[in-house]
Amino acid sequence: IDIVVQNITLDVCNEGILAEGSANVNLEALAVPTLTIDAEGNGIHTKGDSSVTLIGGDIFVTSADSNGILATDDSNVDVIPTGDCTIKGGDKAVNEQDAAMIDPDGCTLVQP
Repeated sequence: IDIVVQNITLDVCNEGILAEGSANVNLEALAVPTLTIDAEGNGIHTKGDSSVTLIGGDIFVTSADSNGILATDDSNVDVIPTGDCTIKGGDKAVNEQDAAMIDPDGCTLVQP
């Protein structure tokens, strides 16, 4: 899935983005670029061999009760901001498990 728009907001989600198996999700915010994910569970959760890439000016990923980003198995998450970036988790900002990789590329990581 490739989505390119001016602004992306996923608000009050159980999980903002869940990528499983061999899914490849690319979200890119252009022009007046803001990409916001606000979730109760994980803001982003990748499993298996999946990948998620976020590209935008300002990127904000927030989880009230869990991880800002959780990556498990062989999955990966790339966050590529050109402006402000904050990843916040009620548990952890980023949580890599197994052979998974998360590249927060200079984002501010906020956790309790």
